[in-house]
Amino acid sequence: MTVRERRGWIIVGAIFVTMFFIWGAINSGAVFFVPVLKQFGWSRAKLSVALSMGWITGGAAGPFIGWIADRVDPKKMMVIGATITGLLFLALSRATTFGEFLLINGMFGICVGASTSIPISLLIANWFEHRRGLAMGIAFSGSTLGGAVMTIQNGVENEAALCTVLPRESVMGGNARVGAELTAPGKLLHTASGIIEFGELDGSETPRAQRMAEAFKRAGVFGQFTRDLKSVRWKKLMGNNGTNTVSALARCTLGEMFADPESDALVLRLINETAMVGRAEGAKISDEDVEALYNVARNFSNASAIKTSTLQDLERGKRLEYDAISGAVVRAARRHGLSVPATETVHALLKLLDAHRG
Repeated sequence: MTVRERRGWIIVGAIFVTMFFIWGAINSGAVFFVPVLKQFGWSRAKLSVALSMGWITGGAAGPFIGWIADRVDPKKMMVIGATITGLLFLALSRATTFGEFLLINGMFGICVGASTSIPISLLIANWFEHRRGLAMGIAFSGSTLGGAVMTIQNGVENEAALCTVLPRESVMGGNARVGAELTAPGKLLHTASGIIEFGELDGSETPRAQRMAEAFKRAGVFGQFTRDLKSVRWKKLMGNNGTNTVSALARCTLGEMFADPESDALVLRLINETAMVGRAEGAKISDEDVEALYNVARNFSNASAIKTSTLQDLERGKRLEYDAISGAVVRAARRHGLSVPATETVHALLKLLDAHRG
């Protein structure tokens, strides 16, 4: 290794640390979300606008930052940008009005861009003739140090998909049990439940999982750590495969679905097929679990108002999530040689419906 290459890797290490501190601070905003709401009495939508402003200004200012980077030493840009970013954090601690929050967060986007992504790319390109991609990858990974990628989407195959492009140790699993409907831009109608179950893929209780639980608590989110993510995931899929599929095909609410004896029986059959496949996959699902989930779903006090997410997507002309729900059950059933005729039927119908939606 030449002296220049050695110095180049030292610079990569310094950039890695810089990215860790700057982006770690920027991404910690969610922790203060609820305390800020309580302090100022703003709506969640209003505060979200302020917190999102940095992404807007950062993107808009990108060409201008690039123009400056062509004329100024990238190292100087990083030092000046990082210094101003630190001063902005001090200013944010003294902000008392929404306008000040909006202005400071907007400046964050510009200064972070000027101190990280654009000058860093130029700096590494100047130092490395070979292995530039590796150097950039290591440098930018500092922004995710100590973090994790967690999906709370429906289905049981999400974590495996993430692990094909990310290191397995950086992936966590989550499970959302929330009934909600987007009634207008920025407006949600909360119809049922409200908890996020999460955990490590290997079932261990790690320091980062503990930090995640603490962050959920501070942010006012009901989070519950689990050591058995697979069972939690499949139990959620039991409900999704039973209700999302039928509600989308029949365009009905939970209440309408369970009020009809034939559709009620179909839901229970779909739940049982999912439970059978889940057990074959290693999930711990008892007959009591099946009965409890079925009874909870059909006895919601406001069942007549609850629309499943798949039905909501259908009504809005969006792509349907059938493949992550019924498709996942069908694929797992075939791996184990199990028969799931009801699930295969609704899966085929949903596939046709999705192809001809709108």
